[in-house]
Amino acid sequence: MKRKLFPLMGVVFLVLILIACRPAKSDDHPAESHSPSTATTVSPASDSQSSATVTESASPSGKNEKTDERIRLAVLYFENNSTGSKEELAPLAKGLCDMMIAEMSGNKDLNVVERTRIEEVLKELKLTQSGYFDKETTQQLGKLLGVQYLIFGSYFDLFSRFRIDARIVKVETGEIIVAAGANGDPNDFDLLEKDLVKKLIPPFVSSTKGDGQMENDDPGKENRQQKKATVTLRGAVSYGTALEKSDRGDKQSAIALLRDVVESNPDFSLAKRMLNEFER
Repeated sequence: MKRKLFPLMGVVFLVLILIACRPAKSDDHPAESHSPSTATTVSPASDSQSSATVTESASPSGKNEKTDERIRLAVLYFENNSTGSKEELAPLAKGLCDMMIAEMSGNKDLNVVERTRIEEVLKELKLTQSGYFDKETTQQLGKLLGVQYLIFGSYFDLFSRFRIDARIVKVETGEIIVAAGANGDPNDFDLLEKDLVKKLIPPFVSSTKGDGQMENDDPGKENRQQKKATVTLRGAVSYGTALEKSDRGDKQSAIALLRDVVESNPDFSLAKRMLNEFER
């Protein structure tokens, strides 16, 4: 009896082994998780490509912030030290500031704050001019504007002559880095402003970074440049008045003033640009 059972048990055991080793049916789908098409859809390569795209789209701003090594500075409104025509020349504080910002923006080593931002910060701190600021106020201004240096200045008229003085102050210490001045005929106002920037900025950049050349400078430019003034003192004052009207939200009055400025100073590019923006 035992001899008959042993062969039978061996057969049963063999059948069980065969059943256990039977391949799965197609309905069970175990192989689909490893199929080529599904792997392509959710593959790590696809995820890395998507991640790279996000990084690439976000990289311009992040890269610029990390690699922008330009000197950050702001031009504050100049103090009006005029005597007889003090009230008349008051709007020049904003006009001169904007002209200097535009002029300095041509330097590849400078990151200059826009005047509208300066206006916001001065209003926030309830400051109106750049006369004497103590170290604490200077540091507060620098922090709010995000700059390393501030430009303070003043102007006045005297016996048919006009003078502008300016100084660059390091926000952290209050130290005066460079100081300069320019004086001449009020009718040559833009030449005075350009002369001041030329005396002020290249030495400052040179002392800070070792390179004070303007981005578009070349050896022959000085000889080719026209020495004729394009903006009079009155034109600059009217431009400053237009800026003041704009800051107060009176756009129509600003447009009327700018039209007069452009008519009397047809080569005043800043006034023309602002007028074109307002008339769009």
